[in-house]
Amino acid sequence: MVLVGTTQVPVIVFSEECMKPGKSSWAKACEVIVQALEDNGCFILDHPNVPLGLHDSIFSVAEDLFDVPHESKIKNINLKPVLGYTGQIPATSVVEALTIVGPEKLEECEKFTSLMWPSGNDRFCKAAHDYGKFIAEIEEVLFRMVCQSYGVEKCYDPYIDSTSYLLRFLKSRRPEGVEAWSNGRIKACDYQVVVTEENQVGYSLATFSYVMGMIEMPEEFIDEAYPRQYKPFIHMDFLCFYDSTDDCMKGESLIGSFCRVRPNNLHDSFRMDILYALHVK
Repeated sequence: MVLVGTTQVPVIVFSEECMKPGKSSWAKACEVIVQALEDNGCFILDHPNVPLGLHDSIFSVAEDLFDVPHESKIKNINLKPVLGYTGQIPATSVVEALTIVGPEKLEECEKFTSLMWPSGNDRFCKAAHDYGKFIAEIEEVLFRMVCQSYGVEKCYDPYIDSTSYLLRFLKSRRPEGVEAWSNGRIKACDYQVVVTEENQVGYSLATFSYVMGMIEMPEEFIDEAYPRQYKPFIHMDFLCFYDSTDDCMKGESLIGSFCRVRPNNLHDSFRMDILYALHVK
């Protein structure tokens, strides 16, 4: 395993050996990954087992997806926040977005494909499933490394068993002129897709995981340096809260407003209670 670059987003180059628990290279990989998450909130992973052509195939079908008729796109419905079709998203460069819930499962990719292309599209279905399955497998390995590094291996199986994945296809244009689980140890990561050419659009993919149930930090994350900062919360409740919050607040730490144990002052406490009552049914 090799770490490349430390001043910006670190690039972590995996080898076959560092994917095997118990090896010295596995332990080193665990250490480097956690350090990158604490310092940057993210890293770029150069993985040896990425299927040949996976990148090209998924982006080529992404462009095809946004060419389907609007009446097909709006069939991508989900009552949960940001899990279905979205048109122009205010205060962002996103023109459109569509979501497959459970892309690691072939039947979910088939279901989504039949909505967009009633006559079928095997090429899209295979590319979306291959990509979703690979990303889910990688996340499971990385989360095992994080759990082992912090000595909270007991959290691994319950997390994996309660985790769902979603694959979000985003179409963007040039704009016009979870932190709580680790008790603040792992830095939250902001991201933005930038399109520089005025008359061009860009395509991007975002794979998310969310827990169906309560998120509660392990006691191992709490000590004198890191007193408890967040209350237990239901992940989907927070997503509903985020989705219904004014755009001007999106850049703030909403997780703090949602479930911080000790608000900075009485005003923050009152604001948190009111927002929760208004937005989380």
